[in-house]
Amino acid sequence: DIPVDPAEALPFLKKYCEENCADLVIGTSMGAMYAMQMYDIHRICVNPALYMSQLTEVLKVGTHHYFIPTQTGETQFTISPEIIDHYREMESHLYDGLNDERQQTIGTDVHLFTET
Repeated sequence: DIPVDPAEALPFLKKYCEENCADLVIGTSMGAMYAMQMYDIHRICVNPALYMSQLTEVLKVGTHHYFIPTQTGETQFTISPEIIDHYREMESHLYDGLNDERQQTIGTDVHLFTET
């Protein structure tokens, strides 16, 4: 369970990884978007949701139900216009921690793992 607001979620995740001495973060979709910004740890980002603020069918203003209750028993969460603005702000900084050479290779690095 992470905060719904990305302005709270990213610091939460960074602190969690630090406190738990994480060696690797693997994220998919929105988790990959957060993992991309965790520059001080090894990470694998699968299909990152780079533009959450534009996914109006997913990120809708209003109160919504979790699929299952959170660990604290919460069953609902609210998306406000401010939260969507926080996603826009985060999106504008997705590549800040990458040097110019690395930015040019985003989306081109493909590593296949096969059993022999």
